[in-house]
Amino acid sequence: MAIKVGGATVITNSRGVEGMSGIQGSYDDFHPTVVPISTVLNMLSPCMSVTLSAATTFTATNIQAGRVALLLLDVSSSGHLPTWPASIQWPGNGTEPDWDATGIQTWVVCFTCWDNATIRATATGWGDVQTASVDLGSAARNFFKFNLWDETTNPHSVGTATMSFQTDGVVAYTHNSPSGTFGSGSNATQQGTSSWGTGVSGADYDIKYQFTTDHQGSSPGSNAGGPNNTWQQLNSPRIWSVATSTNGESSGRITGTVSIRRRSDNVVLDTQTQVLEVDYYGAGV
Repeated sequence: MAIKVGGATVITNSRGVEGMSGIQGSYDDFHPTVVPISTVLNMLSPCMSVTLSAATTFTATNIQAGRVALLLLDVSSSGHLPTWPASIQWPGNGTEPDWDATGIQTWVVCFTCWDNATIRATATGWGDVQTASVDLGSAARNFFKFNLWDETTNPHSVGTATMSFQTDGVVAYTHNSPSGTFGSGSNATQQGTSSWGTGVSGADYDIKYQFTTDHQGSSPGSNAGGPNNTWQQLNSPRIWSVATSTNGESSGRITGTVSIRRRSDNVVLDTQTQVLEVDYYGAGV
C-alpha cells in the first residue's frame, strides 16, 4: 500500500521513493544522492563529493546541531591539500589527517554538527593512488659541452658537464666553461628527456648510475659527484659530473645506464642510457 504525506505519495506500492528531495532508492534501501561540490560544505547535503585539482580552501554552511554529512574526497595522485574552516574540529589533540600521505588518494570524511557553530570530523583514507609516473624516456640521455680556449699559460681552470636528478622528478643538466680563457664556449647540447616522472616524491625512490669512464688528453680529465653503480635514495638531489684536466687539451666522458627503483619493494621501474661528456681544446695557442 502506498504511503502518502499531506495527500502526496512518498512511497509507492512497489516501495519506491518519490517526491522526496535528496533521497533515492527503495523502501528497504534508502541512501542519499551524492552531490558534487567545489569549495562549500553544505550540511544540508548528506553526501558530497569533490576531486581536488589544486590546494583548496573549504567553507561550511547550514551548520545546525545534529546534522550529519559525508564527503567523498579525492586529493588526486598529486596529493593536493585541503584547508578546512575553523568550525571543524578533529579528534584527539586536533591534528588533521596527513592528506598527502604517500599512497593515499581517496578519503571518506564524516562531519557531525555538535552545535550551531562546531563541526566534529573524522576521516579514513585508502591507498587507491597508483605509483607516480617514472619514465626515463625512449631516447638515450646525452649531454655534451665543448669548450674552445686560447691561452698561453697552464694550468687553467676546468670545464664540467653535470647531471642532477631532483627529488620532484626533474633532471637538470648544467655546464661550466673554464674561466680566464680567451676563446669561446659553445652552448651545451642535450638529447633525450629532461624529467623522470610526474607527481614524484623522491624519498620513495632510489637511483643508480652504472658507468665507465673514458678520459683523453694531457693529464686526463676526471669524473666527480655520485658514486658508481650504487643505489642512493632520492630524498635529496643526486648529482654526477665529469670534468676536463687543468693542464692542456683533454676530454672527459662517462657512459652508462641510469636506473630508478621503488624503495618499498626494490622493483626497478625504468632504465636508460646516459652519457656525460666535456671537451676542452685549444684554438690557435
